[in-house]
Amino acid sequence: MSEPLISIIIPVYGVEEYLNQCLESVVNQTYSNLEIILIDDGSKDRCPEMCDDWANKDSRIKVIHKENGGLSSARNAGLDIFNGEYVAFVDSDDWVDEKYCETLYKNLIDNNVDISVIGVWKAYEDHNENMTKIFKERTISGEQALHDFLYMSPDLAGGTWDKLFKRELWKELRFPEGLNAEDRYTHAVLYSKIDKLHFNPTPLYFYRYRENSICTSDVNPHTFDRIKVVEKAIDYLESINYSDQNALEYFKMKGYHDILYKLVTIKADKKYIKEYKKNTRKYWKKTIKNKEVPKGFKIKYTCSCVAPIMYERLKGAIN
Repeated sequence: MSEPLISIIIPVYGVEEYLNQCLESVVNQTYSNLEIILIDDGSKDRCPEMCDDWANKDSRIKVIHKENGGLSSARNAGLDIFNGEYVAFVDSDDWVDEKYCETLYKNLIDNNVDISVIGVWKAYEDHNENMTKIFKERTISGEQALHDFLYMSPDLAGGTWDKLFKRELWKELRFPEGLNAEDRYTHAVLYSKIDKLHFNPTPLYFYRYRENSICTSDVNPHTFDRIKVVEKAIDYLESINYSDQNALEYFKMKGYHDILYKLVTIKADKKYIKEYKKNTRKYWKKTIKNKEVPKGFKIKYTCSCVAPIMYERLKGAIN
């Protein structure tokens, strides 16, 4: 019996330094029945011709050249054309272990789940690495997955790239375009739809942490996208009558807090810090009595809500 087709969608923009490593790791998978879709998102460097060169070398590779529209737009372009029974996403400045697809697929089939998840290594430019997710192998329900995601469990709150999805999950779902932190919306929708999800802690995805990436840049319009995405996710969950208001309030507080933490870390204008401190405290007051939140988290968020700049200085001194 032949292996079912797995599609891998890879958005490409401004990564000529890293693209060959990424694509070498993908084409050399032990699972060979792949459709590899490269979305050249209007890259201004050598990436467009590099994508075409790779397509000429490997018949499994398809290339789409499009005007720049951002990560979500590129992923959506891939979702519009993929043919696989299953789909995965890889960022073009990252790379994967040769058993990335094989392991994700085996775990999905063996455990009869809708989404399969593996562990992640975070690779820094100074060559240091650490595992970003530490969890036991387990299978959980979609209901539990959504609950844990809203409480920002590290098992569930990562990116889209450490997962393999059944095709039908994306039939009517697309990433919100024009916004960063887009995964917080798609994850909320996905977990609300699925029956079961399986975790395998083996770290087979290598996430490259770059100082000039969209995750680490200074204040810009996208700095505040996270709360927009969170509110979009909450609107969706409320539209399907999701009833755990405590979880939704915590999710919203965490969205504001993440922006506040970012603003303090990059020493942003105090007017921004003041605004997001106010909003974080507003929603923290609603969740302080939530029994689902560990005591240590309550202390941490209370301190950072009251005096975020002082809290960050103290934390930095301790670390």
